[in-house]
Amino acid sequence: MEGTVTQAQKPIAGAYVRAEMAHAGDARRSANTETQTDQYGHFPVHALPAGEYTFSVSEEEQHSRVSVRLDSVE
Repeated sequence: MEGTVTQAQKPIAGAYVRAEMAHAGDARRSANTETQTDQYGHFPVHALPAGEYTFSVSEEEQHSRVSVRLDSVE
């Protein structure tokens, strides 16, 4: 999975993106990861198993969350 972090249609470089599995009751299925956006606001997240995730994006002054469902990853 990959994405781009923007604000007012401008890319946000250096933002931290964290993916947390929403219902990680089984520790063997738990998959949390963190990455940082590049100069274009782009970020990759690799090797997440199928499931429901909450993505958090934070800069120094702001913090946002969004939920995403990954049905399968190829």
